[in-house]
Amino acid sequence: MSKLLINENPMVISPTLVIELGSFEAAAFLQQLHFWLGVSQHQHEGKSWVYNTQEQCVEMMRGTISKSTAKRIVKKLQALNLITVAQLHNNKWNKTNYFTINYVELSKLEQKYSSNPCVADWVKLNQSNGSDCTNRVDQCEPIDKTNVSQSLQKNTTEENKQNITDIQFEEFWKTVPNKDGKKPAQAAFKKAIKKISLDDLIVAYKANVQVCEAQNRFKKNPATWLNQECWNDESIQPTIQQLKNPNPAQSPDQPAAPVFKGVAKKFKGMSND
Repeated sequence: MSKLLINENPMVISPTLVIELGSFEAAAFLQQLHFWLGVSQHQHEGKSWVYNTQEQCVEMMRGTISKSTAKRIVKKLQALNLITVAQLHNNKWNKTNYFTINYVELSKLEQKYSSNPCVADWVKLNQSNGSDCTNRVDQCEPIDKTNVSQSLQKNTTEENKQNITDIQFEEFWKTVPNKDGKKPAQAAFKKAIKKISLDDLIVAYKANVQVCEAQNRFKKNPATWLNQECWNDESIQPTIQQLKNPNPAQSPDQPAAPVFKGVAKKFKGMSND
């Protein structure tokens, strides 16, 4: 088998999108951004957002582009109104850029080619080559677009769900001290994530680790813990609440605790003597 044909998830992009944007890199960037928006927890004005530096944009493209290319792609997609870049942080000194896709504008491109994608490809290619020949369009065999669309949508949805679950598991796995038994843990996680949110699951497992260490208790392996739905154990519920609602930090204007007042008075009395 050729080393150029690797066994890993490829970056799948639409040929029509490549033709419209005039660049494989721009189409791949938009596709990758769409994927990460699907798993993002950042919501603003009813939209999902992701924040990326130029280095993270390169990483999102798996290192296939440079920082200067990433910057150029972002400017191009902004000019086409296909993405929005904004600084959403409350702190005005934080200049982190957040990205989202303008799906309304993107749908306009989709409508242009929804009637016959095959024709659209040939027309674009003819225009780019300066050819007046249009007979090649007739070579496209008729297809059942409804069945193809449904099949592609089903496969894409299932693949995206699998990718999202894998990413969620990796986030959960970071909280596991002992990294043994990853494969059975991942299988158990796929069942568990249907019953509890990722955030609640991570908090519950952190609480489990803290309680076991504090009480010198045996830690169940992650697969067993997940299969037995141990996030419902009563023994870890108080710790879960503490992790979800930590005590607020003491305000600088808040008066010192009484014990320090007493110490201050004691030293004051000693100085008077």
